[in-house]
Amino acid sequence: MFQLVCFNKLSGIACIPRENVVFYNKPNRRAFSAPGRESRRQEADTMQIHQSAEDYLETILMLNQRMGRVRSIDVVNELGYTKASVSIAMKKLRENGYIAVDGEGNLTLLEPGREIAERIYSRHRLLTHFFVQLGVDEEVAAEDACKAEHILSEQTLEKIREYALLHDAQDSVK
Repeated sequence: MFQLVCFNKLSGIACIPRENVVFYNKPNRRAFSAPGRESRRQEADTMQIHQSAEDYLETILMLNQRMGRVRSIDVVNELGYTKASVSIAMKKLRENGYIAVDGEGNLTLLEPGREIAERIYSRHRLLTHFFVQLGVDEEVAAEDACKAEHILSEQTLEKIREYALLHDAQDSVK
């Protein structure tokens, strides 16, 4: 029997054959055997890890600015994830050269991790500011910025930046 799995995307609903969906919560994740499916699975894994890594790196940066020193438990408390999930993520970030962990458990962003974190945090601040300019409540604006900061193109962000600066200039003249 042919089944479709549908996802609610920002631009509408996307439906794909169930056999092409990667379920991350299943304990047995078998590799696909059909030609071409392996590359799609790798692409999906990379995309998920990438956004998640960006969120973790951005959180470490924000906590570092706020508290000075950051430990994994601080990330747990900030994001509300389990200790095990954060521990696994920190291990992957460390292995990939994005963070360092000292003997006391303090997390430090290495240059590649800092670059990503600053880029994402800059996007976050811009989008939050823009949404507030549109009249969105600041808390809702910040939540929406978290969702949008990963998916918008540089071109769209540049246009938002230009619009926000123009709007700021017009407000200062009034």
